[in-house]
Amino acid sequence: MPANKTVIRVQKCLLVILMIEVIRFFKITLPKFEMIESNKKYLSISIAGFLLIFGIVLLLERGGLFAWAGIILGIVLLIKILALPSLADVKISVLTTVTFVAAWAATYLAIILIWESGEIAELHVENSEGVSTIRVWVLDLDGDTIIFYDAEPEDAAILRGDPHISVTRESTEIEYSQIHVVSSEEAPTDSLNRVYEGWSEKYGNRTLATPVYSLMFGRSRTKKSFIITLTP
Repeated sequence: MPANKTVIRVQKCLLVILMIEVIRFFKITLPKFEMIESNKKYLSISIAGFLLIFGIVLLLERGGLFAWAGIILGIVLLIKILALPSLADVKISVLTTVTFVAAWAATYLAIILIWESGEIAELHVENSEGVSTIRVWVLDLDGDTIIFYDAEPEDAAILRGDPHISVTRESTEIEYSQIHVVSSEEAPTDSLNRVYEGWSEKYGNRTLATPVYSLMFGRSRTKKSFIITLTP
């Protein structure tokens, strides 16, 4: 009997010690766990916020469906994280963002590959920083070379003045005796239609890539479009 009492006392002592250790464990671990969960929530919110801000910046700069997609996805993620938080929020936010970026990159690459599958020339425009080189489509019409150029503000100002332009086709740089530049807004409708018809005949269905690009990625609000006619 004494032995049994001793064993019982030892068991009780061990039980008390175990309970104390369990309480200590939870006192130490729970704050850390709450901190980890809190950090995960902030990380999820940061990722969703990044997607939302990225979409807003794109919308203000150029518009396009991808800008709206970023905004909508960011808002939906934030509502989900704040209203229905879960342990999977970080994974959901990361997966959504990665999918968005992958779709953006894949669409952009596909359009570039379509554009590059036809004849591409290099347009050289002298500016204050040297020479801007842009890859463009070219059209030979009535002995002239026609180029459509979506120009940045600095190049647009140069094109409206007395531009020095050359074109590289098939590794040969060509300079022209006459250069006529007109903005697409000011160009006669008949001339524009002839150019568009010529591009459709030369590049076929590739021309559909341009409106798709504008639909998905929008267009920089600072750029100006010009029709450049080059005479040898």
